[in-house]
Amino acid sequence: MQKAVSITKTIFLVIFYHSLSIVSSVDTLKQGDRLNSSTYLVSANGVFTLGFYSPQNTNRVYLGIWFNYTYGPIWLWNRDKPIIDNSGVLTISSTMKLIINSSGGGPIDLYANENGMNITATLLNSGNFVVKEMSINGFGDKVLWQSFDYPTDTLLPRMKLGVNLMTGRNWSITSWFSENNPAAGAFTLEWDPSRHRLIIRRREVVYWTSGDLKDYIDEDRPDLKLKKFENIGYGYDPYNFIYNFVNVTKDDEDYMSYFLETDPNRTPDNKKISGWKLNYDCFVLLL
Repeated sequence: MQKAVSITKTIFLVIFYHSLSIVSSVDTLKQGDRLNSSTYLVSANGVFTLGFYSPQNTNRVYLGIWFNYTYGPIWLWNRDKPIIDNSGVLTISSTMKLIINSSGGGPIDLYANENGMNITATLLNSGNFVVKEMSINGFGDKVLWQSFDYPTDTLLPRMKLGVNLMTGRNWSITSWFSENNPAAGAFTLEWDPSRHRLIIRRREVVYWTSGDLKDYIDEDRPDLKLKKFENIGYGYDPYNFIYNFVNVTKDDEDYMSYFLETDPNRTPDNKKISGWKLNYDCFVLLL
């Protein structure tokens, strides 16, 4: 039997993060910079912050990205390998590695630059944390690594769900294990390239499907050519953008993504990012 999955508008109380002191508004980490438990990167638009995060009532610490108007991270790097104290330091080493060092365990690599070129790491306005190779003129050109390729439990606009057919990399999001434990949980939202639909698996067993991606007309924007999934319903929200889902099928990859269309008759709320968070109980929360 088809199971119902609701997308729930969620209001998070800002209890924890606004009590923190963001000591720097820079968005980029360079060689020699050190990001520790009291320093942060902030995207240029002020929407996203990257730093070390610890769930309430635990001593586990993770490198994470959070949206500044919600309580809880949207991305964690070391979800299955937490640091056991607040000694973690993110840095770009002399060998051009983006790495976390701590006194409580071995180093945790994010990216290792094999050619030795200078690199920087920047938190973009989209919430994507990217490593770029620095060109001779000092500007980063080539993206070498990005957090969007390693999603946790939250899907943001322009992120991919799907598969890279050349490398075998699968882009999917996986719920937390429990409310305060971000380790990989029971539910995974992924793209089914064989049938071009979204599916949620519960421990590898298909639990829910989105149905087909079909043409859709928004009453407020009949001029737009939109697509939506037949088993996903959306309540009216005057502050949200209009979703436009796309499926891209190429020789090297097959994926689903979505974009946000603005409506001149609506005022977008800059306290929303229209991200999807797969909760530990399988509810998909709209941020």
